[in-house]
Amino acid sequence: MIKGKWILFCLCILLSLQAHAALPDRETPVVLAVRSVAPAVVNISAAYTETRHRRGFGDPFFDEFFRDFFEGSPGMRQQRTSLGSGVIIDGERGYVLTNAHVVARGETITVTLENGSELPALLVGADTESDLAVLRIESDTALPQAPMGVSHDLMIGETVIAIGNPFGFSHTVTTGVISATNRHVRSNRQVFKRFIQTDASINPGNSGGPLLNIRGELIGINTAIHARAQGIGFAIPIDRARRIAKDLIEHGMVIPLWAGLRIQEMDRGLADYLGKGEVQGLLVREVEKDSPASGAGIRPGDVLAAMDGQPVTKITDYREHLEMLMPETPVRLDLLRKGRSLTLSMTPRSFPMERAAALPEKLMGIQAAEQPGTPHGVVLTEVRKNSALDRAGVRPGDRIRSLGEREITSLSDLHAALIRHRMDREVSLRIQRGNRIYTLTLPLES
Repeated sequence: MIKGKWILFCLCILLSLQAHAALPDRETPVVLAVRSVAPAVVNISAAYTETRHRRGFGDPFFDEFFRDFFEGSPGMRQQRTSLGSGVIIDGERGYVLTNAHVVARGETITVTLENGSELPALLVGADTESDLAVLRIESDTALPQAPMGVSHDLMIGETVIAIGNPFGFSHTVTTGVISATNRHVRSNRQVFKRFIQTDASINPGNSGGPLLNIRGELIGINTAIHARAQGIGFAIPIDRARRIAKDLIEHGMVIPLWAGLRIQEMDRGLADYLGKGEVQGLLVREVEKDSPASGAGIRPGDVLAAMDGQPVTKITDYREHLEMLMPETPVRLDLLRKGRSLTLSMTPRSFPMERAAALPEKLMGIQAAEQPGTPHGVVLTEVRKNSALDRAGVRPGDRIRSLGEREITSLSDLHAALIRHRMDREVSLRIQRGNRIYTLTLPLES
């Protein structure tokens, strides 16, 4: 009996030693990556007040009566909370990167760390067009931060890891692979471009959380779910997110890079007219004085064929390539000039704000001013005769309430919106006259 117990005891010891010896084999790269980055992943709670007005009884007459009768009344105020995730990108200064829609309506924002600590957060800046926002939290000690990776060299099929707060379950880890890159995703209001597509499970509450590679490096910000399918999630590439976060931290808004080029898409008719046959690319119409383009030696009449080796055939190709660059980063341009190929290097820089004041007149044919005591919109003081707005019936005294996705409350808002949309063919406007608000699409002038 004693001998049998001794054998059993030795067997238990042996199995225990084998289990401990096998532990390093179980520490896969995924385990190591999660262990390293998880402390930098946060849960975000944004509280806001929603006002609900009383409704009628389903009858159009009563609905209209109640709407008119209670217009301007406080209605029923209810406290709401939106939940999401975020990742600390600067532990020394306390900067957190997340989605703009997570904090869009937040009156108070609270960040919860992995250890359960709750810290109030301030919104540094948000950009609805990219769906990115930066928060700042205060801490007595340096916070953990996620190491930055790159997204320009992602490989289809490589393993990725998502960490977030789906359905309120904090620090949930899912894994998958990169299914595709450069995906365009349409939401209710706009099209988001060049997303990473992954089959890692991304559910409500994951928005704003990190997408990691197998090394534990931040390669994307999880942001969207395809509503009609399972196993499809999307993330904003970190190369773009890093650039936008830098602008939000330094300026509170995104300042698009400036090259100083006015370009036009080539079609068959234009190519034949210019004698360029089947050449594809973008025709340089104008080079602004003292701009990065003029300094690089680009001339009107040149055809821009590629940027950093990537063909450009549409203005969106040109614009999206600039959006991926960090300020003061050189870009290689392949050009055609009078039938000859040449390569130039240009270094775009942030759009000079001193040039922004001329954009309303240049692009829209208007002069505008802020009206003291009026928090909504800027007032048009002059509308150029025969301009697109003049032909649309807009006149002095009307107010611009929004341009594109940006609400306009000041001249600086108007300038920032025009800087962002200056290369677009057209832009949407909300114009207020008296108590009525109209929406129109405005073609921008060259």
